[in-house]
Amino acid sequence: MSVVFLNSKTDFDISSYQDGIIILFTSKVNSPFANSQLPILAEKKSEIESLAGQVFFITDTEEATDNEFFLLDSQREIINLSTRATNQKNLGDNLIVYRKTGDKLEHLETKENPEKDSDWITASVDFLKNYQDPEIDDGYWKWGQVVPETAEYLCKDCGYIEEFAQGSVFPICEVCLAGEPSGPSTSAEGYWEKV
Repeated sequence: MSVVFLNSKTDFDISSYQDGIIILFTSKVNSPFANSQLPILAEKKSEIESLAGQVFFITDTEEATDNEFFLLDSQREIINLSTRATNQKNLGDNLIVYRKTGDKLEHLETKENPEKDSDWITASVDFLKNYQDPEIDDGYWKWGQVVPETAEYLCKDCGYIEEFAQGSVFPICEVCLAGEPSGPSTSAEGYWEKV
């Protein structure tokens, strides 16, 4: 794997991290999105690690930075595990969630164009908490919780219905954006119910 830390050019060794969730934000180094989120990430780094998670920013373009959270994936080895990111000729801002097992990454979720004015780092912390929580929230499942059985699920906020496979994670609702920081239900609230 040719992914490196942008500031030091040292290898990003996936096997040196504990198994769990890795969240990557694709972004340019000095983008408005990165500038709005990086200070929050520095603040919440230890909380993220305590939840068996890692959060990094990643770019496919060589840029100068001294920020410890930026990775360079010039071949898009990790980035292209997300089909939505693969389809972006010019890589934009994305939130991509992976499940890490050993030295393998499994793509779980992609959110394109997350708003720079929302706190996506705190939402990422919510995702990590939700991923570890097997309990239903007052009849509803939250963003990031593991789907308990393959079935159709309804978003309580807009009525959208989609089938999710057991073992996948409940996504942000693609219709009303429930699960987003500014959605009708936030990342800390349940909104999917089994039909």
